[in-house]
Amino acid sequence: MTGGTPTTDALLRERVAAAQEALRRASELRLCLVRAGAALLLLLLAAVLGFGWELHDWQLLVPLLGAYFVLALALALASRQQGRVGLVARLAPSLDVLVVYALQSQSLPVSPFPAGVAGWSLGAFVLLVLLASLTLDGGMIAWTAGLAFLCEGALQRQAGVGYGAVLASGVVLSAAASITVFGANRVGALVRRVASEEVALRVEAEKNEELRKTQEQLRAANDTIAREHGRLLDAQAQAERLSRVLVHDLKAPISSILSLTEAARQALKDGRAGPETADHLAVVHREAQRVSGMTADLLALSRLEDGAMKPRLQVQSMYALVTEASEAHRADAQKNGVSLRAVAPVGLASMGDPELTRRVLDTLLVTALRYTRPGNRIEIESRPGMRGVELVVRNDGPPIPPSRAAQLFERTTTSEDGREHRGFGLYFCRVAAEAQGGSIALTQSPGWPVEFVVTLPDSAAPRLQQAG
Repeated sequence: MTGGTPTTDALLRERVAAAQEALRRASELRLCLVRAGAALLLLLLAAVLGFGWELHDWQLLVPLLGAYFVLALALALASRQQGRVGLVARLAPSLDVLVVYALQSQSLPVSPFPAGVAGWSLGAFVLLVLLASLTLDGGMIAWTAGLAFLCEGALQRQAGVGYGAVLASGVVLSAAASITVFGANRVGALVRRVASEEVALRVEAEKNEELRKTQEQLRAANDTIAREHGRLLDAQAQAERLSRVLVHDLKAPISSILSLTEAARQALKDGRAGPETADHLAVVHREAQRVSGMTADLLALSRLEDGAMKPRLQVQSMYALVTEASEAHRADAQKNGVSLRAVAPVGLASMGDPELTRRVLDTLLVTALRYTRPGNRIEIESRPGMRGVELVVRNDGPPIPPSRAAQLFERTTTSEDGREHRGFGLYFCRVAAEAQGGSIALTQSPGWPVEFVVTLPDSAAPRLQQAG
């Protein structure tokens, strides 16, 4: 692969070397197995001819062939190893040449045709040179051919063959070696080409996989950024809503506090302090408590919306909640000329968070006091309902227009004149009721134009006689 990057070229060289090494080791193993099989067959043949047919020249070959068979098995095991042991397996073709030489040199003195024995050896040496091609090593093939020529020349001279025949044997072995080296080189080139194509395909596949993973990571990062951006926008919107709520709902009581404290301060300065000043300070105190309660409700609402605040559900007494709420607001009701009545069965209980439920009752009572006039009535009642225990806060003040009823428990409502109003009092009541597993609704009953019903889960507590 020309023109490749350094990393790709290095990978190519590494893969080609690994492919050649794998092919060479497989070929060496196959050669060792062939050698072991041939050695075993020759050993059996020598044993049969030598001891079965009582041929003395074959009996002489049995010990040498036995040793050669053991060596062949050892080489087959060595071919599976690396390092020095593996190098011994690569030198096995040279050992084969020496074994053939040893066998033939033993046969020459007892053979009636020594020249024939030397001539037959040439074919065996040529076969060994061809088998040496399995090493895929040109140098090893040349070395095997050279060693075979020396051994063949020695056998021919021992058999009395002339130098001309010896040189002819060298030509034959050289030709066999050349063809073998050419074949080994072609195999090596084929291996390199196949390895190059494989590396190119793998590099492309790896690039595609890396690109896919990078795209997935980018998509995941974009999704995370989008989610965080959405959360920031939600947080910003919520902060803006809270700011508008604070400005809208805290504006009136803070203005009252400022004006009344200024009036009280001026009266004290002028020496005109009297019952009216005390009344002013009482209103200031009440308005300050209202601001404190609104702030607490606002913080609780924010925590409920975020899931940071979990209601502490427990059995809560409806009688205690209704009685405490009515007593806490009775003085304001009397000052406004409004009748406040509480009706609650002793022993009636529900599951809920007493603190949240009390805030809901306080918010509903403050809302009722805001919209009632002298001579109106307010009533708090707790009663068993079809879906649980019901807390009812009702009054006979002005009815709520149907156009506003649908939006009454939302953060933002729209009045009949089209103006937008923001507040969180009734919205807080809905969120707090739902957080306890309940609900809130606006209803009407005979004699009561406005009626809020908060439904909470029934605790299955015993219901006793009603106490008014």
